[in-house]
Amino acid sequence: MISFKKSMHELQRMDTMFQVSLDCYLSAIDSMQRHLPDLRSSFVHEHRENLKALHVALSASPAAEELVKGKRKLDDEMKDFREKSAIYQSRHEQSLRDVMVALAEAAATVSAEDARNGERFGGFAKQLESVARIDDLNEVRSHLHEHVKALRTFASGMSQTARTSVAHMRSELAAVEKRLKEAERMAATDPLTGMLNRREGERALEERINAGRPFCLVIADLNRFKAINDRYGHVGGDEVLKEFARRLSAHVRPGDLSCRWGGDEFVVILDCNLRDALFRARQLAERAVGRYLIRIKGENQSLEVGACFGVAEHLRGETSPQLFARADDIMYKQKAAAHVS
Repeated sequence: MISFKKSMHELQRMDTMFQVSLDCYLSAIDSMQRHLPDLRSSFVHEHRENLKALHVALSASPAAEELVKGKRKLDDEMKDFREKSAIYQSRHEQSLRDVMVALAEAAATVSAEDARNGERFGGFAKQLESVARIDDLNEVRSHLHEHVKALRTFASGMSQTARTSVAHMRSELAAVEKRLKEAERMAATDPLTGMLNRREGERALEERINAGRPFCLVIADLNRFKAINDRYGHVGGDEVLKEFARRLSAHVRPGDLSCRWGGDEFVVILDCNLRDALFRARQLAERAVGRYLIRIKGENQSLEVGACFGVAEHLRGETSPQLFARADDIMYKQKAAAHVS
């Protein structure tokens, strides 16, 4: 009897250990997909969705065989992400090198013009020195007249060359500035929805915290988004995300900020107190969710799209991760109350 009780106790202990280990395993996968860097490329979104799908699959069937398969799948996903992100980084580094080459070429053009001008001025100086050694005043006057004409012609040409060089330099700098602005815009934009990305959202949070002014954070997460992907495919899911982003952005006031945090999660930063933020979050929910008409493979599909919103006001001394965790917890409690995922 004692041995039986001891065996049962050991089985319970092992079962608890298994559940804790499984929870840690699933939490690690969830953390990976939520914190993949926001690069301007569709492969990041693809990896996030694959990791989320793996999380769901292992949660539904945590058998030993599935866990082993999941380990291989996770390793393949991270290896593929590393290779694609390395290529992405290499392309951006090449773009910056191209900018530096353009600047170097423009500077070399001006430098070359200066060198040629210096040589010609040196030639004029030598000619004038030879004129100074002539004794006949009329001959001196004649030579000076010719040299003055030549100098004026040279000065005119030099002025035109200088203007051309400056214009070339300005053109090069304008092109560089345009490329840098485009690079900044790309770095701040979510490639799928066109909204600001998570990096800009984090920057805006830190900026407001450092400024010490009151603000609220709103987290929106689509309901049953996996079911939408399962039914309509990733193309259909992407269309839903783009339409939700469009509706959300259209009803955010100037000065406030909305961004795609990752996957089907969006963030809005409101410069107001909690009471006003709760009211405006309800307005956003009413206008961003509802009946969607999306086009997939040439056909219109009508579907109902819902979302849950979590609202939290920043507290003095609170970090941005702490604020986000509070708002996220409120949002997930709404999902649990509504029995949605």
